[in-house]
Amino acid sequence: MKRLSTLILSLVMVLSLLPVSAFAENGPCQDNWDGYYLSFIRLSAIDEEGNIADEYDETKVAKIFKHNKANNDLLAGVSYDKLTNTLTLDNANYTNMVLQANMMGDDFKLTVSGVNSLAGIIISSGEYGGSLSIEGKGTLNVNKNQILDDAIVLNAEGVDAKLSFGKEVNVNIYARKDVAKVKKTPSTDAKDVFSFGNNTQAQIARENFSEDYVETADCCFYRESEYESSYRKVICKTDKNGIYLGGFYTYLDANEQEIGSGYEIEKYEYIEKYNVYVQDYSFGERGTLKLSEDEFAKSDYSFAKEQGETPEEIEYYKPEDIDSGEELDWHYSSNKVTSKEDPDGIYGYVEHTEKNEQTGEYEPNGYYGVRRFVYYKDSGKLIEDETFEYQTLTYEQLTANYTIVYAYEDVWVNWCGSTFEDEKYLFKDSQNKKYVVDDDVIYECDENEKIELFGKEYYLPVLAEGVTIDDINPCEANKTYDDYYTFTLQGSQFKYVGEKPEEIKSIDFVDIGTVWRTLEYNKPVPFTAEVNPDSDCVNQMDLVKESWRNTKDNTEYSSDDTVAKNLTYGTYEYTATLKAKDGYVFDPEFRFVYGGTEYAPQTFSFRLADGKKTLILSDFIQPITTSHTHKLVVKKKKSATHFANGYSGDKVCSICGKTLSKGHSTARLKLKTPGFSVTAGNKSFKVKYSKVKDATGFQVRYKCGGSWITKNFNTKKSVTKTINKLKKAKKYTVQIRAFVKSGKKTAYSDWTKTKKVTVK
Repeated sequence: MKRLSTLILSLVMVLSLLPVSAFAENGPCQDNWDGYYLSFIRLSAIDEEGNIADEYDETKVAKIFKHNKANNDLLAGVSYDKLTNTLTLDNANYTNMVLQANMMGDDFKLTVSGVNSLAGIIISSGEYGGSLSIEGKGTLNVNKNQILDDAIVLNAEGVDAKLSFGKEVNVNIYARKDVAKVKKTPSTDAKDVFSFGNNTQAQIARENFSEDYVETADCCFYRESEYESSYRKVICKTDKNGIYLGGFYTYLDANEQEIGSGYEIEKYEYIEKYNVYVQDYSFGERGTLKLSEDEFAKSDYSFAKEQGETPEEIEYYKPEDIDSGEELDWHYSSNKVTSKEDPDGIYGYVEHTEKNEQTGEYEPNGYYGVRRFVYYKDSGKLIEDETFEYQTLTYEQLTANYTIVYAYEDVWVNWCGSTFEDEKYLFKDSQNKKYVVDDDVIYECDENEKIELFGKEYYLPVLAEGVTIDDINPCEANKTYDDYYTFTLQGSQFKYVGEKPEEIKSIDFVDIGTVWRTLEYNKPVPFTAEVNPDSDCVNQMDLVKESWRNTKDNTEYSSDDTVAKNLTYGTYEYTATLKAKDGYVFDPEFRFVYGGTEYAPQTFSFRLADGKKTLILSDFIQPITTSHTHKLVVKKKKSATHFANGYSGDKVCSICGKTLSKGHSTARLKLKTPGFSVTAGNKSFKVKYSKVKDATGFQVRYKCGGSWITKNFNTKKSVTKTINKLKKAKKYTVQIRAFVKSGKKTAYSDWTKTKKVTVK
């Protein structure tokens, strides 16, 4: 995450190299560096991680005051008046943009009308003057989404700077660390740094520091990169040895629509050791010279060309195409060659192809067609010379008689990695060997390893082996700067309503007492929790609501209920809602204690609402099921039939619906095997069988040494049945069984034992 301090440090380092006026003044600074005015106002986009857009990204940065001129058509509700040195916000809601201003003087004012929002404010003095007065009758919200650690920062840079609030304006400031800071001011009194309407004051913290004069070294570091950068090489007629790179660019408006185009050029120096190019930021406007296409064509600059691997193309027409008088938006093409026999002629070739019957694609067949061209009258256009007989040649014949002319292409410069120039504190060991430290990494500074860049000499540090920070000491000059101070309006929230400043303190400790955790079915919940009366936080917050939520149907039983409700059966989750008292908000990184035990942040859930005035706690108590005496009923019972098994039924509580025991399967019903007798008759036998419960009929089967013959008889009564047309004097084997039929389903009893009978 790009921190605010990093941005300010970078800005200070750049501005420390620039010529500026010696004393603070009113109005924006009029000094400039190669035509670039040092004073500016811009609103820059910021992402969720706190990264502020680069000033060169015109799609994300609105430059309200630049080159000593106001641009009041960039953002709705934002305008600047140079005469009064006033930036006005009129219902300007830019919660994702940071106001940045530099060297705007001690009378710089921000006037607000209506309701306005900014992601942050960063004002730099540049040793000139950078105060800010917030005025008007409207409201200004700063850093409400708490993207930045510090919402408002005035970087005094050694001169007086003041943050003032008018008598009628309303300002709400939010931050993750401190709401407002004025850094490195010579003022010793908070009243000289923070000013509120009607001379009221707030609690301001002051830090004092003084720095030793420490010897520094100018270093050029190299950083590896996995990405390769590519630029087109540019030649300058008046600086043939200079290294220039450039490319095409387009101007975009606020709606990202193209409004112009041209070329941008940058100047570099090459570091052979690192194989990288270092940009000269004193060239052009902050390192980039932008030219329109016409300006580029008339300038001393042109893109470097070299012969490539692609043949140069000839564009030509037929005479009738030109004679038609129509505007030509097409042409024929040929690859350029020179004839060894006719070097002054204009020739071109095309590669012949033929269709591959297997793939259906047209592929080269090894032959080349050659034409000659002439200029058509005074048109300047080439046409095919019809007096020249078209030649079809092999590649060997083509190259024997002609030389292919290859086109000149742009020269591209490629490299990986990058360098940056930096001023580092110089260290020495006991043998006076020099070192610098960069991000806790120690480098040696060899006098023989130096390079000159843009008229200034830099070390090329080499990683030190076997050296620790304890082995080296900073090189001091036994002098100190004057004392400077940082004044901080602390806390994560601050309100200024009219003349009254109100610091909102952060609650970083929450302690609540025991929660009633016996939940009984069909009885109301007794709510008993409270803020621990023995803790410091009892004076900072109130426990305003308790609730139990049924996890099945989301029914809530709350201490807000005007009439207590009786609990239904179920499992319930507990939630407590706390409200910060006036002058307080909850810190998102608070410590939480319940019942004397501190909970780690990942072991419970919470959310903040109402501008961090409300804290909703949950998941620190395990879900609880209501208690009651079970009343049993049998459910899902099912009787068995002759065709399907039955089920004994589940034992279920009729109150809570909980299944206390599962039932079991019961066997299908089975028909009783009937009793029967058989009597012989004349070529027949008579069967008599007994009645069987639930039977709807019976089957008789018989055989005489062969296969069974089966006959059905549908009756429920005890009957006698005669089987006729049998063979005389033959012995038959007989069996019988009962059956029951329902629809297409039939169930049978077992077959009886066989009986034998000899017919007459």
